[in-house]
Amino acid sequence: MELHDVKRIEWIAWTPILIAIVALGIYPKLLFDITDPAVSDLVARLGEHLQP
Repeated sequence: MELHDVKRIEWIAWTPILIAIVALGIYPKLLFDITDPAVSDLVARLGEHLQP
């Protein structure tokens, strides 16, 4: 497949991003393991401040 608007250096730059998109699409737990503690802490703090 050849795209005339895309140069070789652009493919080189996009390849890691495209691989990450596919990997996170197949195995999203990689990202959730990283973000879960921060999100849980944020939800707990918001819950404390929003309770009447």
